Amino acid sequence: MAFYEEGLYECEIRKQFFSQNKKGTEYFGLSIFPKTRLKDDQRIPQDGPHERTVFLWTNSPENVERTIEQLKALGWSGVGGFTGLNPDEKGYFSFEDQVVQLRCTHNEGNDGKVYDSFQFPILSGGGKRSPENDSEIAKRLDRLYKVGKKATKKDRASDPVDEEVPF
Repeated sequence: MAFYEEGLYECEIRKQFFSQNKKGTEYFGLSIFPKTRLKDDQRIPQDGPHERTVFLWTNSPENVERTIEQLKALGWSGVGGFTGLNPDEKGYFSFEDQVVQLRCTHNEGNDGKVYDSFQFPILSGGGKRSPENDSEIAKRLDRLYKVGKKATKKDRASDPVDEEVPF
């Protein structure tokens, strides 16, 4: 059920995980708690907190590209690929405890009820509680999209020839 008013919020990321929805669509999830509503010039502290999930979809090349862009905007370099985001891996890149701005909208569920949906400007999201992490999704995404692999000789830029050096 919707608890939060629609609008912009500062939210704390509490958990990250790989999972899939009831239809089997895979995603990288961020469990968040809205802390402050940003309305005009006001900062309105939120009661609660009610955990929500931001879904970063990984079910198509376009969605993976959008997810990578968003994660890089949050500070992820891409090194280690999706496996490097897996909380089951030692030394994983953690978004936990970061405060981010998210927009809350209300969406009607299949059950006819209205739910909060927190999302980054170009991503959809929603949900009530975060599922358990599925480590295999990160590994499969790395294999499918070759994210985080070391550059090969072919991938590296060639050194400039002497004629191209200005001194």
